Amino acid sequence: MDVRFFVVGHGRSGTQWLARALNCDPTVNVHHEPLA
Repeated sequence: MDVRFFVVGHGRSGTQWLARALNCDPTVNVHHEPLA
């Protein structure tokens, strides 16, 4: 799954979901933190 497209598509709700579902992946933090 492309994290960047998911966050952009779902906005803040998607960002929260990503933080919980994929918080174990440091690369996810790099993508979702500035978009949050």
